[in-house]
Amino acid sequence: MSERIDAISRGAGKCDAEFLNQTYAATAYKWRKREYGGDSGQTVYEVHPLPTVTLDQLPTYCVVYNDHAWTYELSVRYVGRPTMGGHWVKAEEYEAAQAKWDADHSGLWAKGWNFSLTNPRHRRGH
Repeated sequence: MSERIDAISRGAGKCDAEFLNQTYAATAYKWRKREYGGDSGQTVYEVHPLPTVTLDQLPTYCVVYNDHAWTYELSVRYVGRPTMGGHWVKAEEYEAAQAKWDADHSGLWAKGWNFSLTNPRHRRGH
């Protein structure tokens, strides 16, 4: 029972999608590198920042908090991937949100692009 009380005290207000999305907000990058020949041999990075949430696994206290009859309806699920703009949603919205994310993040949107949590322009050696 003390584990449950600890989880409730730590998890109340800190395990919903809004809190997790704000607390673990970051920027991911959709990018591609283009090499231009000629005398310059120039490399150009086309980079687009993507808002994302880097934490894609619930903290332990949230797992305990959500895994109870009194708080189960507060459960959340992660949609997508951290490198491609993932985020948390309420569990009852998960299937629709994941289907939309899959449709939005496949095909031409992702074809020929790289995705990372670091800006490729700031990597060592570039």
